[in-house]
Amino acid sequence: MQSRRVPTWRQRVIHRATARRLGVVRSALSRAAPVARGAL
Repeated sequence: MQSRRVPTWRQRVIHRATARRLGVVRSALSRAAPVARGAL
């Protein structure tokens, strides 16, 4: 992976997309956690 240089803008876009995905997953988990706790 390190042999081929990736443009910084692509890394930034990928980082932003992964951060957004992680944020969505985290918010969904935090939203579903109380429901799961109540069901258990």
